[in-house]
Amino acid sequence: MTNEEHNERFGQALHVHHRTPAHMAESPHELQNLITVCRPCHHKLESSNHTPQSA
Repeated sequence: MTNEEHNERFGQALHVHHRTPAHMAESPHELQNLITVCRPCHHKLESSNHTPQSA
């Protein structure tokens, strides 16, 4: 889903998820630690503490 499609569907931009939680990562905002996800997937990831393996 593109950011535009996400914005049309959910009324907001795609979310950015930290693969390694920010409080646990040495460099939490490095690109290799971030992934863009849709709102429902971000909620699932945060609820389950799941870390996606690939972008």
